[in-house]
Amino acid sequence: MKILIIANGYPDRQSPQWGCFEKDQALALKKLGHDVAMMYVDQRFRTYWRKIGITKKKTEQGIFVYGMFYLPMGWLYNKVLYKLLQKIVMWLFDKLYQVYVKEQEKPDIIYAHFIWNISFASGLKRKYGIPLVGLEHWSELNNEHLSLIARYWGRLGYQNSDKLLVVSQSLQEQIRKHFSMDTTVIYNMVGEEFLNLPPSPKRNDGVIRLVSTGSLIHRKGFDVLINALSIIGELKTSWEVLIIGEGSEHDNLVEQIKNLHLENKVKLVGRKDKKEIIEILHQCDAFVLASRAENFSVAVLEALSAGLPVVATICGGIRECIHKENGLLVPVDDVSSLANALIQVINDNCSFNRESIAEECRRRFSPHVIASQLTEIFEEVTH
Repeated sequence: MKILIIANGYPDRQSPQWGCFEKDQALALKKLGHDVAMMYVDQRFRTYWRKIGITKKKTEQGIFVYGMFYLPMGWLYNKVLYKLLQKIVMWLFDKLYQVYVKEQEKPDIIYAHFIWNISFASGLKRKYGIPLVGLEHWSELNNEHLSLIARYWGRLGYQNSDKLLVVSQSLQEQIRKHFSMDTTVIYNMVGEEFLNLPPSPKRNDGVIRLVSTGSLIHRKGFDVLINALSIIGELKTSWEVLIIGEGSEHDNLVEQIKNLHLENKVKLVGRKDKKEIIEILHQCDAFVLASRAENFSVAVLEALSAGLPVVATICGGIRECIHKENGLLVPVDDVSSLANALIQVINDNCSFNRESIAEECRRRFSPHVIASQLTEIFEEVTH
């Protein structure tokens, strides 16, 4: 099957997470034998230089990537300009599609990620008669009330999709609430590189190491995690916590760690690439997710793939992958409950079976499993 993925972007040295989810799915679909290409219009405001115009490349895995950049536009979306900007971006996608189709021929299906890209792709569907499948995993859809622009994107994109997918049952409920639409759940997957190593072995140095990854922003709840760590105190087992990521809250978190005298216990280690994250996961004993809002955390799946038990806040689809055999769940923003769960994991880390945690993750969330589910849906839509 010839699949055209409408993505946010494609990872590069300066933005290693930019479009990484879409890339991972593209690789999984390619491995199943599909002919896969990716297309994006870069609307971001960035201080570094980017090539003006259209860029094309073929990856080592044989995936063609078509990108376009002219001007930063995403930040201009507002109540006055959003419809005009929508038309401009849809026009740019059309121009980029024409370059793609001259070289790759017409795709069997368009597969778009996120509400805005689904809305942009709806123009290609209407103009060229190509079936459209959308996948939604935008965390803002968990809000009680959506912005005018989000509602516009949803009406335009969702209602023109032949099939709308979501990454969790909780997000499925939100889409039904906001747009009165039925959806199909296809969970996030863990990248192939996280499945190539055996579960992390139990170390004998007497220190329990916890790890948490994510952008250092308010929604990720790292301030809650640090407050919880401050009330743990000295335990019979030594412990330390590594926080991987960068973001706008970095300086505030550094100050919070200093004020709570946790400099020797909590380390902000900055952004890491996937290889480095894998190495760190396999040196740790448990993973912590203190988020205030998520849909279906890929970071949690990556930890599970290494056999790590997970302490997580109950938000989004976390109940759909964490249970008593592989972790502990606590309420959002509940510092005391989070501290108690961390104490339990630190004092009784041996109670979790790492082999079974990793095996369940592979069985449910491996690239082959998720790509096979997507293939069934694409075949359904195109026949």
